[in-house]
Amino acid sequence: MKLHILFSVSDRLRRAINFHHGKSGQATRQEVRSWLWQHGHSKDEELLRALFEAEEKQNAQR
Repeated sequence: MKLHILFSVSDRLRRAINFHHGKSGQATRQEVRSWLWQHGHSKDEELLRALFEAEEKQNAQR
């Protein structure tokens, strides 16, 4: 049996995935797919929090 599962991933989460890997911009479809395959959505909040804190720190330095 073949099964297709669709995930909705925000642009912010795509940025958080790349931030986690030390890259700028948004993760590609393949990078998101790989991330979800390895971690599912279990680390979404952690990734988003790290991105938010880094952005806040950067804004405070301005």
